[in-house]
Amino acid sequence: MKTPAFLTTTSVTLWLLFALPAAQAQNFTNEWLITAHTGYTTIDATTKRTTNNNPWWGEHDDSNINYGLSVTYFPWGNLGVRAIYERGSNYRTSNQCPDDSTCTAIAITESGSMEHYAVTLAPEFDIYQNIFSFITLGASRTEVAAGPFLPSYRETDLIYGIGIGIRLDYGFFISAEYQTTNSDFETLRLSAGMRF
Repeated sequence: MKTPAFLTTTSVTLWLLFALPAAQAQNFTNEWLITAHTGYTTIDATTKRTTNNNPWWGEHDDSNINYGLSVTYFPWGNLGVRAIYERGSNYRTSNQCPDDSTCTAIAITESGSMEHYAVTLAPEFDIYQNIFSFITLGASRTEVAAGPFLPSYRETDLIYGIGIGIRLDYGFFISAEYQTTNSDFETLRLSAGMRF
């Protein structure tokens, strides 16, 4: 025999899967969204590589402007699934030595590109007339190139964020969002796109 708690859980789950996406499909019911954005991203991480028994510590602590694109598919009303790619250049890495470590005593600063990929759920919520908010939750991969001496940074992590946008005529929109990972990546993006 099914318990009341099981029935309640099942009812709420079914409502979330079917009723909520349908209720949110109010003004914007098209299925694809393409955006271009610029962002200000901060990377703050430490990596280590050993070459010929010499430890090289890479301190990735820099902020810069990057550019990217994203594609979102809306399978249920305003519940989106988004894939994003962005790239920036001149992210600095220096050989900072942690307090409890032995390091190569050479001051080096290297710079390289940053690449970021993410796949997230991105549901939208109507606030007032043409103003909407959205949240993002998913997985991301961030890479910062360094070299030839210092180690590069590579991290796969949970990513989440929040944003707000304004719908314009003919399916166009503009938005601003903040995203961060569980570890070392933060970004603030300004986007423009079209839904069709």
